[in-house]
Amino acid sequence: MLCKLYKLSAAVGFLILGITPGVVAQEVSHRVSIESSQLNARKIGEASLATSSHSFVEARAPRALTAAGTKSPFAKMHSQAHHWGRIMAQKKPGFGALEQASVPSVKALPIIGPDNGFGGFAGLTGAEQASVSGFDLEPPDQGMCTDGNVLLEAINTAASVYDATTHKELAGPVYLNDFFGVAATDFTSDPRCYYDPSTQRWFVTMTDLGPPSGIPTDILLAVSQSSDPTGSYSLYEIDTTSDGFIGACPCFGDQPTIGSDNNGFYISTNAFGATSFGGAQIYALSKFALVLGITPFGVHITPLPSPGGVPFPFSLQPSISPGGNGASDNGGTEYFVSTYDDFSLANNKVSVWAMTDTDTLNAEVGIPGFTTLAVNTESFTLPVFASQKPGPIPLGKSMGQPEGTLDPDDERMQQVVFADGHLWSSVGTALQVGANTLDGAAYFVIKPSWPNGVLKASVTRQGYVATPNNNLLYPAIGVSENGNGAMVFTLTGPDYFPSAAYIPITLSGGVAADIRLAAAGSNPDDGFTCYPSGGGPPGRWGDYSAAVAVGTDKVWIATEYISKKKRDKFTNWGTFIGELPLP
Repeated sequence: MLCKLYKLSAAVGFLILGITPGVVAQEVSHRVSIESSQLNARKIGEASLATSSHSFVEARAPRALTAAGTKSPFAKMHSQAHHWGRIMAQKKPGFGALEQASVPSVKALPIIGPDNGFGGFAGLTGAEQASVSGFDLEPPDQGMCTDGNVLLEAINTAASVYDATTHKELAGPVYLNDFFGVAATDFTSDPRCYYDPSTQRWFVTMTDLGPPSGIPTDILLAVSQSSDPTGSYSLYEIDTTSDGFIGACPCFGDQPTIGSDNNGFYISTNAFGATSFGGAQIYALSKFALVLGITPFGVHITPLPSPGGVPFPFSLQPSISPGGNGASDNGGTEYFVSTYDDFSLANNKVSVWAMTDTDTLNAEVGIPGFTTLAVNTESFTLPVFASQKPGPIPLGKSMGQPEGTLDPDDERMQQVVFADGHLWSSVGTALQVGANTLDGAAYFVIKPSWPNGVLKASVTRQGYVATPNNNLLYPAIGVSENGNGAMVFTLTGPDYFPSAAYIPITLSGGVAADIRLAAAGSNPDDGFTCYPSGGGPPGRWGDYSAAVAVGTDKVWIATEYISKKKRDKFTNWGTFIGELPLP
C-alpha cells in the first residue's frame, strides 16, 4: 500500500509563483510542467560507526595530485562546481567594475572573547582524515550534528563520534567509504549529518562521484536504527547518473544539502556532467520508511523551473527545524531557500521554495505541490579572496611558494533553519569596511505565510556581519525554537591565522554588537591547494560550516580553523566544535 507513491513516473503540473522580468514587486502565477519520477533508491546494507575500520595508517599523496586515471572523470568538475557561481559570473562582461560597484558598505564589529559558559574542542584534522582514507583532501566540508549528549562529525571521507560533555572520542575516525560499503577507488565527498529530534535518529549523507570509470554515481544515505550514533545504520543509495539536463549527463550530485520535516527527509543537489551544469535536483524521501529501515519511497523532482524570468535554481538549501517537525501548513510544508541568481555578481533578493502536502510522502497516493517566490532583501555580492596572517608555511617553503589566500567560493545560500515561524539563512558576501573590501556575512530572517492558500514571504530582520581588516568565511546559523541562536564562521586576515568565531543572534535584536573569538588558529593554512601544483592559489577552504540548537538553552557550532594538532606533509587544516549557552 505504502509503495504506490514512489512508482509515479508521469509528468506532473505544479503552480509556481514567480517574478516577471523587470518587475520587482508583482507576483505572477505560472503553471509549468515538472517531471516527478520514481525515486531511484535502494537499500544497500547495514553498518556501524563503532565497528567500521580501515587499514591505512599513513597518508599517500593528496587525491588532487594523484594520477588522473585513478579517479572519477568528474573530479575536475567537482572542484569547479564548488565555486560555479564565481566561474559563471566572471564570464560576464565588465566583471571587475560591476563587482566593485555593487559591494555594500557596512559598519565593522569588534572582536571580543567568548561568552561565559562557552566551551569547545578541536575536532577532526586533515592528518586524521588521511590516516583512515590513505590520502589528503581539502577542504573539510563540515557535517556536525548533535542531540546534546553526543556529537557526530563527518568531514570529507571521515567521521567521529564524541561525548558532548567530556569531548572524548567514542568512535572513529572512520573511513566513510568503508562505512557505506563502497570501493576505496570511488571518489566520495561533501558529507552532511542531521539528528532528528522527532524520531531520535541520525542521518548521514555523502556524494559518490563513482569509480575511475565515472559510472554509476550516487547519493549515499545512512539512517541510524536507534538513538545511538555509534550503533547500527541502514544504508541506502540514490542513483544520480542520469539525473540532469539532457546532454549534460552522465551526471553526479554535487554538494548535497539536507533537510527534514515531520513527513520527509529531503536532499537537494546540483547536478553536473563532466563539463556543464545539469540542473538542481530534489529527492523527497519518506521519513517513516527510513526510520523503519525499509527501502525508501518518495519522489525525485527535476528539472526545477525558471518561470517568469527567474534564473535556473542553484544550491537549494532544505530547512531543518529544532524539533524536527517543520511547518504544519498545507498538509506539511518543507521550505527551501536559495540565492535568487547565484550566477550574477550581485543579488538583492533570495528565492523561497515550498514543497506542500508532504504528508503524501507517507501516504498511499498523492504527490507534493511545489511553489516558489522571490523575496526582496539587502544586497550581497560575490566574495573576494581572503588573506591570512603571515606565519610559517613549511609546505609552501619546500615548493618555493609564498603564503596564499583562501577561497570563499561563491554567494550560494548556506544552512537554513525553520524556527519560530521564520526561515533563518545566510550567505558569504564581499563588504566594504572603511577603505577595505573584505569578506563577511549577510543574514536573512524571512517570515513565510499562506493568505488564501497563496505563498507570501517577507523579511522580518536582516543585516551584515563584518570586522575591521579581517574576513569572515562560510557563515552558518543555528537557532532554537524561541528564536535565539548563533552564527559561526572562520575568521582570517592580517591579524588572525584562520580561526573559529561566532556571533549571537536573536529574532528580536538581530546580531550582537561584538564578534566572539571561539578558538584562535595556530598557523596560516599551508595545505596543498594553496599552491599551483594543487590548483591554487587561492587555497580551498571550508565549503560550509554547521550550527545546530539543542532545546532552548544551547547551540553547537563547527567550522574550519588551523588547530594545534599534529599536521601531515600536505595539509594542516583542522575543525573546531563549540557549545554556546543561550539566554
